[in-house]
Amino acid sequence: YDELEDQARMAAANVAFRNFGPSYPDTRDRAVKALELAGWQVRDDELVASSPDLREMFFPKGSPWDAHVAIRGLFNEAQQSIMIVDSYTDGTVFQMLVTRVLTGLRVCILCSTSGPAVAAEARTFMAQHAGVTVEVRQARDFHDRFIVIDNQSCIHVGASIKDAGKTACMVSRVEDDKNRIAILSAILDSWATATQLL
Repeated sequence: YDELEDQARMAAANVAFRNFGPSYPDTRDRAVKALELAGWQVRDDELVASSPDLREMFFPKGSPWDAHVAIRGLFNEAQQSIMIVDSYTDGTVFQMLVTRVLTGLRVCILCSTSGPAVAAEARTFMAQHAGVTVEVRQARDFHDRFIVIDNQSCIHVGASIKDAGKTACMVSRVEDDKNRIAILSAILDSWATATQLL
C-alpha cells in the first residue's frame, strides 16, 4: 500500500472496504482499523481521507470514477455546510451528495451558465430528501472551482466537478492560511451579490 500512488491507494482502500460488508463484521472491523492506519476514516459507511498525505490528488485522463469518489469523500467531511463554486456544475453534485446523511446539511452552489438547470434539479432533490437545504446562485466571478467545507476548509478542484478525471486534473486542499482566507472572502463576496435562483 505504501508503494502506491494516491489514486491507487484510494482504489485499493475502496475495494477493501466494499468487500468486507455486513456479512463479515469481524473482518470488516479489522479492515476499518487497518484503513485508519493507512489514512482513512469510515464516516456514515463511506471512506473519507483523513491523512495529510491525501490532501493533494492528481487524476490522470480517464479516471472520472476515482475523481468522483475523492470529491464525494470531501462532501462527506462536512458536518454542517458545503459550498460549491463551479460555473459549469450539473446534477452530478446531487448524485455525490445522496450517498451521505443529509439531515441538517446546507448546500450552497455558486454557478454560472448552468444555474437554472441546477436550481430545478435542486428543487426536485430537496422534495425527495427532507432535512437538506440547497441554495443556488448565479455569478460569473470565478474561473477555478472550489469546495468549501463547514466555512473553513477550502479545496481547489482543477476541473468542473462533472468532468473531473475525464481529462487530467488536480484536487488539492488550500493549506496556506492567507490564501484560504482570501479565497473564502472572495467566495462570500460573490455569493452576497450573486443572482439568487433558489
